[in-house]
Amino acid sequence: MNTSLNFPSRVIDSITELRGRQKPPEEIKFPKGEVITPIGRIEVPFLERYLLRVPMQTCAVVYVPEGYPRVYSTGDHLLKWPMGTYPIQYVDIRQQHAKLPIVQAVTADTWTVWLEVGVIWRVRYPIMVIEVNDLIPTFISGCISAVKDFIQSLPHDQIICTPNETAIEVRVLEGLLLQRLNSKSTCKGLELIGLRVLGKQGDNRRTEAIQIEQDMLVQDAKTRYEIAVLAQQLELANRSEGVKVKEAEIERKRIEEAEKITLMRAKIHAQEAELLRARQQQEIEMKNLAERQYQAHEKYLEAIKVLGNVLGQYASTVGNAQMLPGVNRVVDDNAFRALEHSYQTLVHALTALQEPDQGRSSAQTLAAGTLFNPIDRNVGAGISD
Repeated sequence: MNTSLNFPSRVIDSITELRGRQKPPEEIKFPKGEVITPIGRIEVPFLERYLLRVPMQTCAVVYVPEGYPRVYSTGDHLLKWPMGTYPIQYVDIRQQHAKLPIVQAVTADTWTVWLEVGVIWRVRYPIMVIEVNDLIPTFISGCISAVKDFIQSLPHDQIICTPNETAIEVRVLEGLLLQRLNSKSTCKGLELIGLRVLGKQGDNRRTEAIQIEQDMLVQDAKTRYEIAVLAQQLELANRSEGVKVKEAEIERKRIEEAEKITLMRAKIHAQEAELLRARQQQEIEMKNLAERQYQAHEKYLEAIKVLGNVLGQYASTVGNAQMLPGVNRVVDDNAFRALEHSYQTLVHALTALQEPDQGRSSAQTLAAGTLFNPIDRNVGAGISD
């Protein structure tokens, strides 16, 4: 009985598969530099099925009738869904190659290093990548950030070969850098497969300093050899007339070579002192800026405090005047004029605070000298009347 009921459904499935395979596979075109196609649509007709044909090295992400996305791998898939339109996106799952821009960063010992890196990657989780905006730029930016962190974690001579230091082998360097990029999770849904260091360059100042040190060692060995030869000649002379001349020549050689070594060392110290001076100058400027901000804040607080004292003394004076017998409305008029004058005094005081040479004494002089004299005079005039 179940077989007879399922027979029409199997017939429809067979017809749908036959029609679908008779049509040429749909050509999938990815936008330049992208691994995801724009959102498309598939149409499931009434009482029929839909044969989804996914090309090689591609997968399809389709939103099923329940509303969530589902991944379909390479091959043919018969969709037994209700009639309707369903969104679909194709994802390129092939290996991709990308060349990062040249990355510049400061090493752990404050020298500058440049690295040129190429990466090999592929899509691992299609559902995750279709939810990322600007997938490729986000991935490249994450890789650049990880390369910078890697450079900052190592000293200069472990990345760049120098005359007195052997750097890490390129293969080992690539392995360490690949671990750092994978640990950073440069982009969700993508897998970093491989990495190649295409080029690297160190700091010329570091190379020059090492070369100077090497020249000093060579020159010192040469000087010791010449001194030894002269000493042997001196011994062979055995108290001859040329003994003093040879001794003077040896001493002169020693003095000349010592001066050369001193000049070379001074050049190295001068470079180090210049770097230290620039760093200290920056710290001094930051400290001066913080001090000026703190002084300005203290001056504004002092102005507010002076204004409070002025208004308090003004209120006390008006109150005492009103308690005296015989005081008329002149006190009230004078009080309003004095209040207006006090606000003008505050403006002058705050203006004076902006001048670096006046400070607290200017604000107190303006407030105390110009605010209370009119109040005392008007109050006295009101009592006398």
